[in-house]
Amino acid sequence: NAGGERRADGVRVALGDGHGVDDGEVLLAEQRQRGGLGEERRHRLRAQRPATRAAARAQPRALLATDLPKGSYDTIDDAVANARRLIDAGAEAVKAEGGTAIRPQVEAILAAGIPFLGHIGMLPQNVKAEGGYKVKGKTESEHQAILRDAKALDEAGAFAVVLELVAPAVAAEISKTISIPTIGICAGIECDGQILVTTDLWATSPDYIPRHVQPNMQVPVEMRRAITDWKNKISTTEAQGAQGE
Repeated sequence: NAGGERRADGVRVALGDGHGVDDGEVLLAEQRQRGGLGEERRHRLRAQRPATRAAARAQPRALLATDLPKGSYDTIDDAVANARRLIDAGAEAVKAEGGTAIRPQVEAILAAGIPFLGHIGMLPQNVKAEGGYKVKGKTESEHQAILRDAKALDEAGAFAVVLELVAPAVAAEISKTISIPTIGICAGIECDGQILVTTDLWATSPDYIPRHVQPNMQVPVEMRRAITDWKNKISTTEAQGAQGE
């Protein structure tokens, strides 16, 4: 349920905090984003705000940045208003996907005094439109487009930029070219930092685990085992109770 999901957001932040994550940032991505359920944008934002509050209550030492959901930053006014809502919910920064195409929104968010984190390369909010998870920057046209996006975010005033599924050579070039830190997710080792979706790392994403992720453990196996053990214990207890009547 929604309440359980929000508590889980806080638990994930608490678990990650103090284990190296505190040296960088916690990024609270848009809920159900990968599933592409087609929810209206107001519903996505409504879900993101309580999730942000739950994560903020965990009081992570890391910076807490929250995604602006798809459709919530199509216009400058929407971008600023919705960024403020996430800040009011406890976020310390906001993130949106895109580069040159959203530069006016980025500049307006920053002018409102809200720190901004960029995200270019493969854009999860558009994964279906883009035909799935594909490495970006393999062609010269993609290479130049991603470089332009990175420069646009740098010039606009973003404090860092996520490079997702960007060809390592292109990510390395971007990292050397722009003045702000790059945070890679399957974009090679030359980025200034690295990030990974915790549910991918734990193999608990319900619908899809990207090929670039190699889960370190199979949490779902233990979760199912715990549920089965609990169910069996309840059934045994009820049976014993019935026999004693």
